[in-house]
Amino acid sequence: MGCRGEIPYQHLLAETKRLGIGWLAWSWGPGNCDCADMDMKPDGRYETLHGWGLEVAVTDENSIANTAIRSRSIVEGSCP
Repeated sequence: MGCRGEIPYQHLLAETKRLGIGWLAWSWGPGNCDCADMDMKPDGRYETLHGWGLEVAVTDENSIANTAIRSRSIVEGSCP
């Protein structure tokens, strides 16, 4: 099938923050057979995040690193 177009991920990140919606980036890679451009890293290591993957995970103001909130069960070890 191949890559079919650009995904406006910066807009999606900003809108999820504005609306308070959680999200998850998925194509960590390698291995996206339909569109290798969607792989966030070439070899499965965090240190090699690149391109959109680095932005989505770390550097964008609305990235996972900058907006993630730990769930109560992780912080406290249990849920009520």
